[in-house]
Amino acid sequence: MSTATAEATAAPPTRKRSMKKRLVLLALVLALGGGGAGAWLWLHGHAASEAGASAQQSARKSPPAFFAMENFVVNLADKEWERFAQIGITLELDGPATADKLKAYTPVIRSQVLMLLAHKTSAELLERSGKEQLAADIVRETLRAIGEQGGGGPAAQSEAAKGEQAKSTGPVVRVHFSSFIIQ
Repeated sequence: MSTATAEATAAPPTRKRSMKKRLVLLALVLALGGGGAGAWLWLHGHAASEAGASAQQSARKSPPAFFAMENFVVNLADKEWERFAQIGITLELDGPATADKLKAYTPVIRSQVLMLLAHKTSAELLERSGKEQLAADIVRETLRAIGEQGGGGPAAQSEAAKGEQAKSTGPVVRVHFSSFIIQ
């Protein structure tokens, strides 16, 4: 009996050690499996976001083109003071074809922008909303000069009045000011 008792008392510790080994092995397998699954999801999620970004790029017809105009220097419409503005304008376009078209119409566009500026006061142009309204007006006049419709109509003017620069869906997408000096 003493041998049977010794075997009976020896069996439970072996079973406990075996159970601990199984639990450690199970935890290790779960950790490795979870890490592998996380890596797989990260790699595939990262590839999917890159694919989405490239699909977004290909959805756009072509990269935007920019058309920088010479600086405008004009006397403003202020009555009490002699004030002038020096303004640099770069037009964001829907593509290079529009840039080629604008080159042909540059004298007309410059004339229209100068007329717009000459009717503005310094008080109007010092405010952000005034600059945004000017940008919407420049889009409208540029589109008019090249024979396109749209751009700076009532919807664009109301957006400018709300404090947001209007973004056109036409060939002239947006106006960027490269310099804006009022003296």
